Amino acid sequence: MLVRMAAGMLRRDRAVALTLAGLLALSALLACAGAGLMARLVGAGDALLDRADAPHLVQMHTGDLDPAAIDAFAASQDAVTAHRISPLLGIDGAELLLDGRSQEGSVQENSLTVPDPERDLLLDLEDRPVTAVARGQIWLPLYHRLETGLEVGSTVTILAPDGFRRDLEVAGFFRDSTMNTAIAGSKRLAVHRDDLADIAAHTGTPEQLISFWVEDPAARLPALRTAYQEAGLPSAGPMVDRSAFALFAIIAEGLVGAVVLAASLLVLVVGLLCLRLAVRTALERNRREIAVLRAIGVSSPDVRRLHLLTYALIAVPAALAGLLAGTALAPVLSADLVRYTGHQGGPHVLLVPAAVAALLVASVLATVALQLRALLRREPAEDLRAGARTARPGRLRLHRSPLPVGPSLGVMALLRRGGGAPLLAGVFAVCAVLVMLPAAMASTLAAPQLSAQLGFGDGDVRIDLRHSGPADAARFETAEQLLADDPRIASHTALVSTRHLVEGGDGVPFSLPVAGGDHGTSGSGYAQGRPPAAADEIALSLTALAETGRDIGDTLPVQADGTWQDLRIVGSYQDLTYGGITARAQLPVEGEQVLWYVLGAELLPGADGDAVLADLAGALPGARVSDTVEYRAQLLGPIAERMDATARLAIAVSLALAMLFAAMVTRLWLAAEAGEIAIRSALGATPAGLRAPYLTRVLLALAAGTVLGAVLAPVAGRTLLNALLEVMTGGVQALFSGTSRLDLVIDPLGTLVGLPLALAAAVVAATLLTTHALRTVHVRTVTAD
Repeated sequence: MLVRMAAGMLRRDRAVALTLAGLLALSALLACAGAGLMARLVGAGDALLDRADAPHLVQMHTGDLDPAAIDAFAASQDAVTAHRISPLLGIDGAELLLDGRSQEGSVQENSLTVPDPERDLLLDLEDRPVTAVARGQIWLPLYHRLETGLEVGSTVTILAPDGFRRDLEVAGFFRDSTMNTAIAGSKRLAVHRDDLADIAAHTGTPEQLISFWVEDPAARLPALRTAYQEAGLPSAGPMVDRSAFALFAIIAEGLVGAVVLAASLLVLVVGLLCLRLAVRTALERNRREIAVLRAIGVSSPDVRRLHLLTYALIAVPAALAGLLAGTALAPVLSADLVRYTGHQGGPHVLLVPAAVAALLVASVLATVALQLRALLRREPAEDLRAGARTARPGRLRLHRSPLPVGPSLGVMALLRRGGGAPLLAGVFAVCAVLVMLPAAMASTLAAPQLSAQLGFGDGDVRIDLRHSGPADAARFETAEQLLADDPRIASHTALVSTRHLVEGGDGVPFSLPVAGGDHGTSGSGYAQGRPPAAADEIALSLTALAETGRDIGDTLPVQADGTWQDLRIVGSYQDLTYGGITARAQLPVEGEQVLWYVLGAELLPGADGDAVLADLAGALPGARVSDTVEYRAQLLGPIAERMDATARLAIAVSLALAMLFAAMVTRLWLAAEAGEIAIRSALGATPAGLRAPYLTRVLLALAAGTVLGAVLAPVAGRTLLNALLEVMTGGVQALFSGTSRLDLVIDPLGTLVGLPLALAAAVVAATLLTTHALRTVHVRTVTAD
């Protein structure tokens, strides 16, 4: 009997039931797809590192070294379980051709290596270690297949200034757990040992990867870092640990996954708010019917079961449909993640979306139960006397309104129904956030100023110089003089990074790369404070600031020139380079271990940037001369493209969601006010006049919701982006620690004007389509319902 009654209730409000089912199915689809993506994402970077047996700590060194000293150090450290010294040969981009295309303009530093068959494995696309390479062949990182379009059989050519040339055939592609995606600016190319020796005799820069595997790395890595530097071992390059490798592996998909998950949660909120509105409206309409049922002896539990069954018949099929569609969509969303990290299987990939779908159904039934509880507390006689409508009178009277009749009736209806107006505005606010947030994230990742916020630098030209010996200091001075003498350059900066010990928050010193030079006076790119302007000042990256346990204005003991000096912390900045733990100061370079050199330049207006780049590259062989726009595009471009595609999907879903909501709420109004519509139609109201109150209500709620959404979207986007970067760089324990303080870069015309207008157009179209039937309304047909 309850089933028949529930089916009858659904047939009576078929349009509302179908619309609500569509909303819940859409909510389930995005929620399950987002949960499936996150289930694949969580641990994906660590899983790749584990499969490849990647090192816990790597010191990159340019130049020669004494292997015996490294072996003795590793033997003296009980935390070290294994170590490796992997020779590399750095190839200048101008001497590397990929299928005939010069890599002179590439920001990637490509190095030849012989694969290790035991540790730090290079994994092919079937997750099998690449242990050997045939002579005359080369294996490339997957990046070159996905981003540069190379295929098996393509040709890689290496040239040398003395006329030497070596053509190598691409035999396959591998996943490099430590240098996987675009944002990791270095790439290893695997060759045969004899080919490496032949090429090294003519060109290339000798490099070394000094790798350590550590027992209990979370607790013992900081001490190992410090011990390495105190031992005075080779360190002409950055020192990077596993957390940075995991970040490089998943940062793109992590950002996309976070946006999809946030969007799915917002859609779920909209679905539940719509459900609450639908249930409340239905109970208002059926109040007398429920009272009659209770008066003739039907118990309150039976009434509750009837309504729970009715909405279960909507929610369960919708959740199943969303689960099936979301399960099919999740692999599409995670396709790039799987390409870079390998397939992430396991029962959790299916169980997590199923649990989300079950939670959606439970949320629906809980919402219905809460709405019923207040109604069933009243006596049936009270509801019978009260009638089916309990709208409160508003202060606005039709004859006093300055607006036309239709809009006036719409405003009066919103005021008369009290709590309905905030609910409508709240739902449209969520829709507005859902439209604007992904677009704001996409525009931020594509913005030029993001480079400075992430530590990649700004300006028009960037020059990177490796340090491998005394000759590099002369090259650095030459580069600085070239920038100073070039009339096309308005200003330039020259920074020398050296390694120093600083006191950590627990009193234990740790190693910190410090960029020395003129950092200017502008606070651009700084989260707090300003650049260091005196010899006793220092600015720290946000992660380094957290490591020291200090704040702006505090003093920090820093070892320089063989003595400890107290420097005052004057600023903090965002940085993702070199593991995110860096500093800026004006410390002396003499006698310190130089890591690398970076120069930047601003061009005069109208200067030919391509010509400047070509001249500098020709005058500085071996240096990496980059257009900063192209530098940012190559490092962050793939992430920005993924986010842009996600934003487009989120916008389409948001507009569909807003249309469904507008259609459902309008249909509820039409059903609840059928009598009023009949009377107004009989009195001669035109179809446009009948539609005007509903259009007014929707537009007023949409205007309030859009303004609220425009305020909330930047706040939510900034919080989401920084929370995600904190977790990816420092783990869950770093959440809301303040180690990431990026600002969103929002396109005001597109995000704050264009998208709200698109949302308004979608809502108006849905409202007009829903009220289209009012063209043919008659008293006898409306009252008969």
